Amino acid sequence: MQRVLSLLTFLMLLWTGPAALSQQTAAARLHDLFDREWERTMQENPTWASQLGDRRYAQRWEDVSLPAIRRSQQQTRAALAELRTIDFSQLSPDDRLNYRLFEQEYDMRVQ
Repeated sequence: MQRVLSLLTFLMLLWTGPAALSQQTAAARLHDLFDREWERTMQENPTWASQLGDRRYAQRWEDVSLPAIRRSQQQTRAALAELRTIDFSQLSPDDRLNYRLFEQEYDMRVQ
């Protein structure tokens, strides 16, 4: 199942085409990924989001069910795959550091 979802994610990236990917700079793509993953983190961890002052999800509890964990793992793998499509050489030194830190964190989550 996970391989199928990974393949679908990869195919979606291919379907958007190189032209669509090249329209954004590497830095813009990196920051867009960071923003989306931050939002996902807040949604998946509403208690922590509330502690940080983000009360949008305060009415919910964390979903610790097996399907939710599997879904989160798949999304983490997809984010890591997307990260690796970003041209590292086009990033500023600060963004390169952020790229590597994000990559290391998500690699650990996958493992």
